[in-house]
Amino acid sequence: LIFDVFSRISHFEPGYVFGIMAAMMFRTKPTGEEDGRSTSLAYVWLFLVGVVAWIAYGSVNSRVIAGNHGFWLLVAESLLSYLWICGLQALFFSLIPARYMDGEIIFRWSKTVWAIMYVVVTFIFVQFILHPTAAGYGGNSNTSIIPMLAIFIASSIAAAVFWLYAHMKYGRMATIGEAPVEECAN
Repeated sequence: LIFDVFSRISHFEPGYVFGIMAAMMFRTKPTGEEDGRSTSLAYVWLFLVGVVAWIAYGSVNSRVIAGNHGFWLLVAESLLSYLWICGLQALFFSLIPARYMDGEIIFRWSKTVWAIMYVVVTFIFVQFILHPTAAGYGGNSNTSIIPMLAIFIASSIAAAVFWLYAHMKYGRMATIGEAPVEECAN
């Protein structure tokens, strides 16, 4: 929310979204193939939800531009654009093949699948968010790179501070499959 407000103040459209990710743990660790396939499938579904939201946004947005400014129509327009932009950002950043990112899981499973997914997502991310002509898709062509970099740097600092706080408070987290070590008071 804070970064979205900062985005609006700096006239960076669409707003920058930064959030916390959640993860699930399973009783048995999935195999690399199961993990790669299921993660890839989840990202394909996320992409499809985003595309449907983008298509629906075009219809709703044209009604808003035509002068129909009903409250629920504006809510629908905001929700659909949020689904599209957040989904695209989640795909772009989560598919980076770095440690603790889902991109690493897909990359280890199939480099070809990962490459196809990342090239497609990167192309769409650049066209819809970073490219100066993105104003046709809801972006703002008057935005310079300075607000974009400021938001990115601020969110990176916030993430680093949050990670440092959690790391210092909780120490090294147990990896999946390891049981936490309990000290005995004997």
